[in-house]
Amino acid sequence: MSSSDLSTSRRDLHAILGDLVFSAHRLTRIAAHSTSSTESPAIWRTLDALNTTGPMRTGELARHGRVSQPTMSKIIRLLEQRGWVARVADPTDARATVLELSVEGRDALANWRETVLTALTPRFEALSDEQLNTLDSAAGILAELVSTSGPVGPGAPEVAELPEEGEPSESATSAAASTNGEARA
Repeated sequence: MSSSDLSTSRRDLHAILGDLVFSAHRLTRIAAHSTSSTESPAIWRTLDALNTTGPMRTGELARHGRVSQPTMSKIIRLLEQRGWVARVADPTDARATVLELSVEGRDALANWRETVLTALTPRFEALSDEQLNTLDSAAGILAELVSTSGPVGPGAPEVAELPEEGEPSESATSAAASTNGEARA
C-alpha cells in the first residue's frame, strides 16, 4: 500500500469515526425522546457504570460520568432514596464507602434498557438482512473497543481528576499554597 493510499484510508477512518460518534449521539437522543422518560440520562449512565464496573466511590463515579462531584452526590442521593444503590464499606479502605448497584437498581436499569429497545425497534424493522448483519458486526466491534474502562491509545484524552469526598480540590490546594507564599510547580 502506498503512503497516499494509507493517508486516504486514515482520512476515511477519521470521517467514519465522526459519522459513527455523531450518529450514536443522535440515536441516543432519539431513544430518550422515544421513551417519553423524564429521568435524567445521568441516572442511567450512573447505574450502567456501577453495573459494568462494579462498586465505586463517589469521586470515581463523577469522573466516569464526567460530572462534578456535587452533581454526582445529588444523583447518588436520588438513587439511594429509590433503593437503586447502596453504600457499603470499601474493601480497600475501611474509612471509606463505595456505592454498589442494588437488585432493584439492576432491575430498573434492565427495564429502562428494554423500554429503549422497544421504542427504537420500529425505526430498524425495515432494514434488510444484509444491513442487520452489518449493524450486528459493527455493534460487536464497538462493544469490544469500548469495553475498556478508560481512554485507550496514544494521545487519548484524559478525564480531569476530581478529588474524593473529603479531599481538598486542586484549586483549594493551589489557593492555600499561594496564601502561604508557596509557589506550585
